[in-house]
Amino acid sequence: MSDKNPPTLIAYSVVKRTPDQPINQARWTEIGAAWPHRDGDGMTLKLTALPLDGRVYMRRPTDDGVDPRSDG
Repeated sequence: MSDKNPPTLIAYSVVKRTPDQPINQARWTEIGAAWPHRDGDGMTLKLTALPLDGRVYMRRPTDDGVDPRSDG
């Protein structure tokens, strides 16, 4: 990811240890990022890994270092 063009969204894979575990207590792993197209009609998603369950969680990056899952 480049500082010149920061991503709009960060992609995460989320793994729960138990099915009833709240998502904000699961293990979140950053697996990519997304940038908007110039025309505003879509986004480019760049993944560095694939989630085992096929589900990707997209969250806005934070400048304050707050955990992305805090409002889950």
